[in-house]
Amino acid sequence: MRGLKIDLEKFDLQGLVKHTLEFLRDYLPPSYAIPWIYNLGDKPVYYKNESDPDAIDRDYYNELVNEGRLLYFDFSESNLGMPIICADGNAYLLGEENDQEKYFCMSDSENLGYLLKYHDGKLTIWSARHSGGGCLFPPPSINIEEYCGIFDEPMNKFINKFMKK
Repeated sequence: MRGLKIDLEKFDLQGLVKHTLEFLRDYLPPSYAIPWIYNLGDKPVYYKNESDPDAIDRDYYNELVNEGRLLYFDFSESNLGMPIICADGNAYLLGEENDQEKYFCMSDSENLGYLLKYHDGKLTIWSARHSGGGCLFPPPSINIEEYCGIFDEPMNKFINKFMKK
């Protein structure tokens, strides 16, 4: 998905936060679930409330609007060689006979999601790849991923659910 621009007040940020935390509840503590970066390719920063990992004590609106953070929201789990469970409630399998996925792959330390950036009253939303990194290479990073193969259509449909009329 190329950068989709929308007025911030026309987007349900709290709805996306709530849905993402619910989607990840069995995998990550809420205080750790939504990483951020300041620049593309940066190593993601994970906030973790050590004294209460289940605390939801972050102000995502402030982080996005006032602190200039780019926030990452997961759409998929990692690719573990089986259908990949996604935030839309469906599972997708890479490697099926499908022309549009022919040139798309994910490693087992990567997942797909959305990168949100606020500037001058507008929210820009990109599809993005979160690479968890490996022992030696590559380092953890979050980067825009304009082409997501079989995930393009479901990712577009899903993010549109948070657009206010």
